[in-house]
Amino acid sequence: MKRRYLIAFFLFITFLSGCGGGGGDDDPIIPPPPSCSGSGASPTSPYTLTVGSACTGSIDAAATRFAEFTTGGTASPHTISLTGVQSDLSWELYSDPGYTSLVAPCDDFVGTTTDESCPTGTLAANTTYYLQVFEWDAVAGTYTILVEDSAASVPLPGPITLTVGTPYNDSMGAGATRDFDFTTGGTATTHTISLTGVQSDLRWRLYSDPSHTSLVAPCENSCTTGMLAANATYYLQVLELDGLAGTYTVLVEEPITLTVGMPYNDSIGAGATKAFDFTTGGTASTHTISLTGVQSDLSWELYSDPGYTSLVAPCDDFVGTTTDESCPTGTLAANTTYYLQVFEWDAVAGTYTVLVDTP
Repeated sequence: MKRRYLIAFFLFITFLSGCGGGGGDDDPIIPPPPSCSGSGASPTSPYTLTVGSACTGSIDAAATRFAEFTTGGTASPHTISLTGVQSDLSWELYSDPGYTSLVAPCDDFVGTTTDESCPTGTLAANTTYYLQVFEWDAVAGTYTILVEDSAASVPLPGPITLTVGTPYNDSMGAGATRDFDFTTGGTATTHTISLTGVQSDLRWRLYSDPSHTSLVAPCENSCTTGMLAANATYYLQVLELDGLAGTYTVLVEEPITLTVGMPYNDSIGAGATKAFDFTTGGTASTHTISLTGVQSDLSWELYSDPGYTSLVAPCDDFVGTTTDESCPTGTLAANTTYYLQVFEWDAVAGTYTVLVDTP
């Protein structure tokens, strides 16, 4: 999760003066894949790609890069992804080295540094395909390229069933996908899904159906899901994107209910998000939310809705230390439930105490 509320922080700066505490860096830094083989500068000197293995390419401003790969022994759909891009890129796939027979294009047409990942449709077995990568906004940079074969990611027989509140330690093959499901409890509420201890670039997607067509929420590492129905089964996919096998822990959690004026001792995984809620008393008043005894770089955000869309107050000093986080909330309505998120930023698991102070 990115720090989307930097602007909101500065809007709050006068009101938040005197706050203490954490803040810090972005998601944990993972070493990039090795450089692609070949120069990629021309059709006669393309990058030579291996299906299922990511590599790092570079591209000049307004240039084109060329690549080729050979499919495996089974005709199957593939996905081609450009990630970690530094400019506006797109790609086109061809079935001939003259780049005249288009198989599939990929471009989001928004002119930003968003990743480009699209399916190719079914590709023939044991066949060489030819890829062009285009740079559109005259900014040189690097990117990671990965061709994935859906037939190569052999799932376990059926999804792995998770228990809400219980971590599950798993391993992930290079370029693989892992399927899970879990069933919610008797109350409709938002949940947090965290991938911690990761050794490569993992993402998750949550669906409401076992065929993975109705997307509920996507995430890079650790995010809230929005409101999930009570006593319902949801379907989670974890995807490995940079061609590196490794281990990780997946955890689905309900929010923890805090009591105003009562400290709560908690733990948080590396790069994780924790969710809480609390209900105010009978008088509208300002509260203070504190994270103390922290062992890593933490911050918090307070919302007025369980979908975490209406920000009430953030707290982060953006200095990347293990200092405590303590900030006022502004006036909160009486007899109202508020929703708190705590974020871990520097990939260090640890413990802390959270306290919503009695006004």
